[in-house]
Amino acid sequence: MLCHGATNPVAGISITNYSTVSVLRNSQIDNSGMYSHMGVTAAEQSTINAWIAAGRLNN
Repeated sequence: MLCHGATNPVAGISITNYSTVSVLRNSQIDNSGMYSHMGVTAAEQSTINAWIAAGRLNN
């Protein structure tokens, strides 16, 4: 996860834990353009969308 998990993540966006993801906008988390570059599967996209729809719980 070099793009968003490194010490100095690209565009300053870190997705290493809940506290860093929870401050992001939904559009930053659910970004289909990013998915194709990172190899996110359709099942993983569904999980992300369901998590957002459920209120982005810390679970």
